[in-house]
Amino acid sequence: PTSAACAGSSAEAVLMEVLRHCAGVCDQWKQALDYIEGMLRAQLIAAIGKEVSPADFAQYMHFHNTKLFVDAFAPSPFCYAVRRSDKHSPEGTV
Repeated sequence: PTSAACAGSSAEAVLMEVLRHCAGVCDQWKQALDYIEGMLRAQLIAAIGKEVSPADFAQYMHFHNTKLFVDAFAPSPFCYAVRRSDKHSPEGTV
């Protein structure tokens, strides 16, 4: 066969196999991390006895902070509206 009839060079074939191998390694890495994450999640749910929602966690943190801080020294919530200035700077103003 002439070089015009070949679909690609041997270097391209090697590169293709290396990339295929890298994709397989990445897929196995993802599967391993998903397995570990699932195992840890199952252990945490078994230890607590239920699946914790963000509202449950916020309620716990509020309870914990009331036990940890005296009312006079309790942190105040930080929530301010950020508005764009007349010049529309990307930082905004408080």
